[in-house]
Amino acid sequence: MESNKVPETQHLYKRFIKIALDYVSALLVLLFIIFLLPKLLVYFLPFVIGYIISIAANPIVKFLENKFKIVRKHGTAFIIILTIAVLIGLCYLGASAIVTQFRDLSNDLPDMIKTWKEQFDEIRNRFNSLYERMPAFLQGYLINLKQLLADSPKAETTAVSPAISYAWASRTFKNILEVFISIFFTILSAYFFTADREDLSKGFKKLVSKDIYEKLELIASNFKKAVGGYFKAQFKIMIVLVGIMYVTLKLLGIHYSFLISLGTGFLDLLPIFGTGAVLWPWAVYRFLLGDYFTGAALLILYVVCQVVKQFLQPKVVGDSLGLSPLFTLFLLFLGYRIGGIIGILIALPAGLIVVNLYRSGAFDTLIKDALFVRKSIREFKEKNS
Repeated sequence: MESNKVPETQHLYKRFIKIALDYVSALLVLLFIIFLLPKLLVYFLPFVIGYIISIAANPIVKFLENKFKIVRKHGTAFIIILTIAVLIGLCYLGASAIVTQFRDLSNDLPDMIKTWKEQFDEIRNRFNSLYERMPAFLQGYLINLKQLLADSPKAETTAVSPAISYAWASRTFKNILEVFISIFFTILSAYFFTADREDLSKGFKKLVSKDIYEKLELIASNFKKAVGGYFKAQFKIMIVLVGIMYVTLKLLGIHYSFLISLGTGFLDLLPIFGTGAVLWPWAVYRFLLGDYFTGAALLILYVVCQVVKQFLQPKVVGDSLGLSPLFTLFLLFLGYRIGGIIGILIALPAGLIVVNLYRSGAFDTLIKDALFVRKSIREFKEKNS
């Protein structure tokens, strides 16, 4: 009897050691992903961008290689140069439009500040007139708002010393130099990632075991599906919304329509904010000024944007992200607590990765370990009760 218990005890001991190692390994991987991986990605950003470019270029290179028998390295150079040329062209068109609007904005800013001050004074006078006619208990609730409106916005200008100008010029030159160096490494890494893709894959397989390689492949495929698909879909929706807002604001005669539409469209990528973060306060502001037409038009624009987004999202993103509303809210809060606005941006893709990994069975070992521990504790309690 005793001899049977000893092997059983040793077996349980080894099993618990294995379970502990499984969880310690999972914890180390989690800590690496949260704290170390983002820093590594930023540190090696040119290589990260180069790898992304290689992913986009690889299908075209394969097509040329199979269809026209073009040597991979020659085809890679052609496709990478073409891809970068297209990206530079698009960036140039977008940047030129943005720079033009920013230049006009800087020229008009003094007059705009003066106009905003006059409008603010008008809103304050209207509020004070309404405040005096309110009952005493309502005045008590709104006393803080009255104090806030009592302070008029002020535009302050300061002279720029030669020393500050020299420091700014030196910093600008250094930043431009770093950008060119980063572009150089990005282009070369994109070329080598694409040209030597098969050799790199074979070399990596030799470095790690088959089990680890399969798990990493599973994680990579889920990452591409969740993060790539999510952001690609969201950017498509953003482009449509930016177009709608730009046309509407242009028809309303709003200055800097492109900048406002682009900024509002970017905010729409953030799940907590959306287009309402700009359009609702702006509409209220116009109503307070007595411009009911523009205020109503902004509210209608918000409704149109919401309808279009709800129509496009199922078609572009899919019927569902696979996350419950409560879990989505929890992820957004957790992302905000960990990384602020950037954390909010990556919270949903990270949640999608975790859900897809769970569905693919990546956590089966940890779940089985937890069930075994629970079963062992229950059996121990039953024997000693």
